[in-house]
Amino acid sequence: MSEMTGQAWLFMLGVWAFVAVCTGYCFWKLLTSPRRFGDAEEDNAPTSSSSDSAEKRS
Repeated sequence: MSEMTGQAWLFMLGVWAFVAVCTGYCFWKLLTSPRRFGDAEEDNAPTSSSSDSAEKRS
């Protein structure tokens, strides 16, 4: 079995560090967001079809 070269180790650790930083950044943005997730009043799902809403506007 061949061993990894120093450049391979450096590249692998650099990629792992990049992925870890990106993941940490996304978790930080999500967990420090002022927006509350899961509230029923913030559910923006349409309750009627788009044709019904078009009729109400006219």
